Amino acid sequence: GRGGRGAVVRGRRGGEEQEECGCQLLCAAQLEEARGALSLSEQGRDALRREQLEAERRLRESRDEGEGLRREGAELRRSLADLAKERDTLSTSNTQLRDSLRAAESDRISVKRQCEEKEQKLAVMEESRAASEREAGELRAGLREVERSRLEARRELQELRRQVK
Repeated sequence: GRGGRGAVVRGRRGGEEQEECGCQLLCAAQLEEARGALSLSEQGRDALRREQLEAERRLRESRDEGEGLRREGAELRRSLADLAKERDTLSTSNTQLRDSLRAAESDRISVKRQCEEKEQKLAVMEESRAASEREAGELRAGLREVERSRLEARRELQELRRQVK
């Protein structure tokens, strides 16, 4: 060769040349094997790197999703608290309305009873007034009769006075 590796050194015996040539072949084969192993190792490293990146991406997505779920949970808890507060407010309002309704019903019954009592009193008063009007009519008739009798008595008295003169 040209003086590089594997070049045949002149002046050596044939056996040494063969031994050196076999060593070079062995080294070349080991080098190829090492290159193949390196290539496989690099491929494995690249595959692991891709898996790591994918795992990191999934981890970020999981964290983002977890954060989203945490926020959603917090929002749902706030909504639930608001609904509970609204339910309590409505319950209190309903209780107050029921109490007001009972009071209004009681007032209505009381007013109805008072109206019935006043209607009865009015009926008694109207009956009394009618009786008073009848009595007044009878008294007027009696008064007219007395007035007629008085006028009659006066005429008679005047007649008697005239006769006495």
